Amino acid sequence: MASISNPYLSQRFRTLIWSCLDFNLLKTGTFYAERYFYVDQDNHEARHLYATALLRSGQTQSALYLVDLPQETRCSACVELESTVVADEAVLRCRAGVLALKTNLQEKAALHFSRALLLNPLLWEAFEGLCSSGVYPELDELFPPRSKQTKSDDTSISYWYDRKNGPVNTGIGFFSPETHMPGSGSRTWLTQPFRMDSIARESIATNESSLISADNSLVGYGTTHVRALSLPTRTVNLMPSNGRQFDEGGPIMKKARGTKLENYGWKDPLVTSQSNNTVKHPPQRKRPHHRARSNSGGSEMDDDMIAESPNSPSVSSLAQSPRSDTSPAPSNATANQEQMTQEAIEFEAADNYIYELMKMFAKAVQKLARYECQAAIEDLDRLPEEQQKSPLVMVLVGRAQYESNQYQKAERVFDEVRKQDPYRIWDMETYSSLLWQLQRTVKLSFLAQELISIDSRSAQAWIAVGNCFSLQKERTQALTCFRRATQLEPQCAYAYTLSGHECIDDDMEKAISFFQSALRADSRHYNAWYGLGTCYLRMSKLRLAEFHFRKAIEIHPNSAVLLGCVGMVMEKRGRMEQAFGLFDKAVQISSDNVLVRYRRAKLLIGMRRYSAAIEDLKKLRDLVPEEANVVFQLARAYRLKGQTPEAQQILLVARDIAPKDMNKLKKLMDIKKDKEAPEDDDTGGGMEEG
Repeated sequence: MASISNPYLSQRFRTLIWSCLDFNLLKTGTFYAERYFYVDQDNHEARHLYATALLRSGQTQSALYLVDLPQETRCSACVELESTVVADEAVLRCRAGVLALKTNLQEKAALHFSRALLLNPLLWEAFEGLCSSGVYPELDELFPPRSKQTKSDDTSISYWYDRKNGPVNTGIGFFSPETHMPGSGSRTWLTQPFRMDSIARESIATNESSLISADNSLVGYGTTHVRALSLPTRTVNLMPSNGRQFDEGGPIMKKARGTKLENYGWKDPLVTSQSNNTVKHPPQRKRPHHRARSNSGGSEMDDDMIAESPNSPSVSSLAQSPRSDTSPAPSNATANQEQMTQEAIEFEAADNYIYELMKMFAKAVQKLARYECQAAIEDLDRLPEEQQKSPLVMVLVGRAQYESNQYQKAERVFDEVRKQDPYRIWDMETYSSLLWQLQRTVKLSFLAQELISIDSRSAQAWIAVGNCFSLQKERTQALTCFRRATQLEPQCAYAYTLSGHECIDDDMEKAISFFQSALRADSRHYNAWYGLGTCYLRMSKLRLAEFHFRKAIEIHPNSAVLLGCVGMVMEKRGRMEQAFGLFDKAVQISSDNVLVRYRRAKLLIGMRRYSAAIEDLKKLRDLVPEEANVVFQLARAYRLKGQTPEAQQILLVARDIAPKDMNKLKKLMDIKKDKEAPEDDDTGGGMEEG
């Protein structure tokens, strides 16, 4: 990757960030603005762009905190943005994907996101949305390696991402306009400011009818122009792990299933009908050249001005002009030519930095979406050091650790995030659930109060308040808060799921209804599948329980808890070997998970494999020394194995831990060697499911 001292890197970041903000791709703009700021935190313009991106994304307090500087160092008023232009197909695809994902149309969303990425692989929202819909493209296909040019090269200077054939030589920068774009007299989207109405963080907050016209085609926001859209012919292998594949015809299943696109019950609204020969194109408007944003507000020329001039020679043609052998000294034209060549090389190095940065983030986010948490953390550790200090990177690390049940590590990371951005609302629902797991009552209460004071209309704040009441066993108030979160954000699957968990002990039918509502909002919310499985397990509907647990495992295959739940179902159905295999796999994934190791130990006792059970229980005693059930089971295993002295010693410890359970202690003392004990020997002290 290029050095952060590259003089053209700032210019490239500015072009990309302003383009995203002007098109209201707020998440992508914020992503790159954060990257730019953490390249050089002393760069005032980078700070200003980051704050602008946060402000447009609705994070007002975070933006104000970022620019809360001494009076003498504050920036002047922002320059008004230029006029609105029509969005191109990549942006329309991205926005259509966001809308489809918002309404839980996973297949439709995946199609739009995948085609948006084919047109422009730097659309962060499209890539993140594609992962959220359960489709994981081949990153080497989506982000092909870009060759690095040197000053001695006399051929192409850089690449432009051609819509049909991928990166091609053009002699201009990656974000520069295409000088020979057929039928286009304006700049391409990456170098021109473009505007559409606001996109919220996870949903479109504008009137949905403005995106879809009466004939089911997509139009640009804020304009009456309708564009005829053509799809790329370049094919990228977008093969998900679940067998779904995308080509130019849309999402299809494996050939063996014989499924066609029409079976999904919808047609692609963005594909222009081949039989329609009366599509009218709006007249092209001449656009004024845009000046580069700067603090001084001066007349600095746009970095792409050279490429926009129809009469100026391209950089590559200049670079290929032969030098006269009879010239005694380099002419001014030759010197200018060398300077332009070197500048083009520097521009390309800046482009490569951003391109490689996006690729590295994409690898980590894709692995996190597949719940390959440790691999995601390793990829994030490979990011440049200055990027690892940014809130987004730390949040991704914290989420990976949370999903891996590494709660203490995740807490430290989220604490650092709060120091970096004390007004951050995004991802705070995960942090509040983390504090709930760690039983941090005071800390969770403080977080909930802060979030409400920052934004009382955010679902994340009310989820934190609900978690706070839940931790204090005030279930009615917790349910009220979770219901408020769903009122503010009707598609918030997590709030429905938390409501279900609150009701599971008191009203099973109501809990099932909440979990089903969560799945209607997001069919890939594995926690809701787990909740339904738990309900059916308690109702002894073992087949239904197994079905829902396995649906959760399809989404989160590396969850020790989910594997343990299926193991419990197999055990209850009498399939001991299958149950042991599942418990064993769960322990291998998470060796410190107390519940699955305890269930495996009990199963080993039932299978009369006492030595292995004793090893598990000794490990558990070190992890949870005050857990009475562990001590009882350890004494039981020793007794059944015939090691009476060890059993008596352990029972003395058990008597001190749970003096009220003397009857169970007596039953354990009466167990003869290699004879199974009664099944009601647990105290119910928390080791059992539920």
